[in-house]
Amino acid sequence: MVDTTTTALMLADGPWHHLSGPPFPFFLIPLVWFLLLAGIVTAVFWSRRRRELRAGLRAGEAVLAERFARGEIGPEDYAARLRVLRAK
Repeated sequence: MVDTTTTALMLADGPWHHLSGPPFPFFLIPLVWFLLLAGIVTAVFWSRRRRELRAGLRAGEAVLAERFARGEIGPEDYAARLRVLRAK
């Protein structure tokens, strides 16, 4: 007949007695989710920022083209200023 102490020890051991390595670091799972979320937020932020900068450059190019069309600046001046705008 099986002793109650032996039964209790067998039940307390559970199905994990065959694992011989260190336990899995479960705290890494929320860390990975946090890093993934932070990466997505950062990518969206920089994408919007880049889009705003490009829109600003296009607006500057439009003003420059308008001044060139009105004859306020010459072709050499237009080309030089356009190079400066696109270098930023």
